[in-house]
Amino acid sequence: MRISAEIDEEGRARFTIEDNGVGMVEEELELAFEPFVQFGGPGRTREGTVLGLPLTRQLVELYNGKVTLESVPGNGTRAIVLFPANRVIV
Repeated sequence: MRISAEIDEEGRARFTIEDNGVGMVEEELELAFEPFVQFGGPGRTREGTVLGLPLTRQLVELYNGKVTLESVPGNGTRAIVLFPANRVIV
């Protein structure tokens, strides 16, 4: 897992969390933000409440931020959290 934080060229706070897990197909990316939705398939476990991404999105959006996912099956997933410049104190 890799985690990074930076202030981008527009003054926004950008947090990136990357893993090298099994990844997700395009159809799963938006569904990953739904509470209690689990995906099956080889290498995937069915443990936990599956609330991490839904709660993260709700909290980030309370601060006018945005969460997006990028993924390649077999190569892992990247979550990008952006907070607007007016929410950043440097």
